[in-house]
Amino acid sequence: MVWALRLEMVTRAFAPQPPQRLPVVELVSPALSSNPNMAAQSGFLTVDRSRTAPHGFDVTIKNQAAKLKTDFQYLGKPTLYRFLLPHSEAGYLLELLAREHVHAATLFPGFDGVAKHLTERRYWARRNMNPLDPDAHFSGVLIASEKKPA
Repeated sequence: MVWALRLEMVTRAFAPQPPQRLPVVELVSPALSSNPNMAAQSGFLTVDRSRTAPHGFDVTIKNQAAKLKTDFQYLGKPTLYRFLLPHSEAGYLLELLAREHVHAATLFPGFDGVAKHLTERRYWARRNMNPLDPDAHFSGVLIASEKKPA
């Protein structure tokens, strides 16, 4: 499972409100020089200071999206994405990500990342697909096509 966050919602909808001096939800960039993995991943952390924090970040996001004024409701649709993939497709996803230069060697700098990447390659799906085929399908879902239907 992978979660993806719409950053615009966090930066616009969670601005500090008086009497608070800090935003309810904040994006924090750690010192990247001391954490090579975080630097390679262009990572950041989220801090949830809301009353609903103990119930989960998704609850905080949902509550805030419900409070948005009409002009800003597009920010909350959707804000937090959840990607769930069947285990049987994991190898193929690893291969697709590697084609985009997202793999253990790029995410975890050093010998360990390279070793993990070589291990990942063993799980790549062995499919007879042309990687340049614009109509390549992933579990019946079109994943890469700019073609318009005739």
